[in-house]
Amino acid sequence: MLDVPMLQFCLLQDALPLIPTGGQTRTLHALQALLTIVTPTCSLWPQDYLEAVRHATVSRKTSLELPLHALINDVIAGKLELRDPRTYLPCLFMRSLTIDGWSLLLRIELSWWILVLRWIISSQLFSAQTSNKRVTQMSLNKGSVLTLGFTTRSSAVTFGSEAFILAAIPFLPRNYIRPRREDHSLERSSFSPCPRTVCSYDYATIHLLPQILELLTTGPQPLTVESMENVSEAYASFLAKSVQHLEEDEHKRTELVRRCGIHKWREERLYTAWEAALVDAKLLQGWILVVRK
Repeated sequence: MLDVPMLQFCLLQDALPLIPTGGQTRTLHALQALLTIVTPTCSLWPQDYLEAVRHATVSRKTSLELPLHALINDVIAGKLELRDPRTYLPCLFMRSLTIDGWSLLLRIELSWWILVLRWIISSQLFSAQTSNKRVTQMSLNKGSVLTLGFTTRSSAVTFGSEAFILAAIPFLPRNYIRPRREDHSLERSSFSPCPRTVCSYDYATIHLLPQILELLTTGPQPLTVESMENVSEAYASFLAKSVQHLEEDEHKRTELVRRCGIHKWREERLYTAWEAALVDAKLLQGWILVVRK
């Protein structure tokens, strides 16, 4: 169990008078569990997390519900840091994260369903994906072979579910960077599961694999799928290394901050770690397809 730093312990003093007698030990234990996955960047916790701790303590629950909007916004604003996101985020997404008897959960607000629905409608998502695949079909000469890499959602992730919302987050419009399909800061197209594989890893989608296969193999100029490989493990590792580079590569970090600002850097780091965790949690999958015209 993590020791609570003195400054973080002191911030509880404002909350403890609001907790019934006998609940102060539970409050401390709840905060210790919370500190395992997130930590404030100053001596005071943002109010949303104190409220989560207070609610769990007063209600005698053994679960802590973290508001999704606050978590994302606070990380991007620099108020909060994720601790070891590749270890803890997948469990958080799968609702299986338990620390010292406390279940840590994400509370997905109604506004997320509205946001995702608006995004799907405004972007005409399926039409856009259809258009992209048709362009790929038409760009190939007869007899030519192309290796494609793309991300899809898992068949276990049903449309409109909480898992669907979590899986959609890396693709949504951003506050500081362009949507995933338009932004090339991470250079995902450089991903290759094998040094000898020349791969165009450009497609990011929340569609299912059968839908993508149908798009590629139908239409006026259908393609033939010669081979298909699930590269999820390699892709998740690639994303995790990209997060590491964003954090540790001083030149890359400085250049990104200089061009776009510190919020852009935090947002890119967060959503890259988020996508890696989605793949590790098997909510998203990475695929390599070899197609022939």
